[in-house]
Amino acid sequence: MNSKLIMKYPSTWHNDMWREGAPFGNGLVGGLVYGGAAKEIILINHAFLWRGGSNQVLPDVSDVLPEVRRLLDEHEIRKADALISKTLTERGYSAQRTMPTPVCDILIETPYDGIFKHYRRTVNMQKAEIVVSWDDSQKNIQEKFLPQGTTG
Repeated sequence: MNSKLIMKYPSTWHNDMWREGAPFGNGLVGGLVYGGAAKEIILINHAFLWRGGSNQVLPDVSDVLPEVRRLLDEHEIRKADALISKTLTERGYSAQRTMPTPVCDILIETPYDGIFKHYRRTVNMQKAEIVVSWDDSQKNIQEKFLPQGTTG
C-alpha cells in the first residue's frame, strides 16, 4: 500500500487557501501545511478543540453494520448514514457540533530569487509527516513538519 501523497505544485487556488494543504498529525495534535515556496503556512490544531474539550465514548453499534454495509453496496448512502446516526442516537450518543478554532498559524518565509522548480509537498501517512522541497537557482530547500510526539 502506498502511504505517500505527493503534490507537485504550491497552493495557488484562491490565494493559498487551506483546502490545498497537506494534513499531518498524531491523533491529538494535527496540522495542515499549505502555501508555496516563498511563504509556507502551517495551521496547528488540537483534538480537544474539535470536541469542545470532551471525549464521548461511542456505543457499540456493530450489530447494525451488516445492514449499513448492504445499503452502501446498493448505493443507498443516505439510508446507511441515517441508520447509523439513528442507532447512535438511540444508544445515548449525542454528536456535538462545535466550530473548531485553530491553535495558531505558523508562517515560514523563505527568501529566494523568484524562480523555483521541482516543488514537492509529500505527505507520509505512516510517519505522520510532511516534507516540502523545491529547487531555486541558489540551493535546494527542504522543510520537514512533524507533530509533537512523533519522530522523523
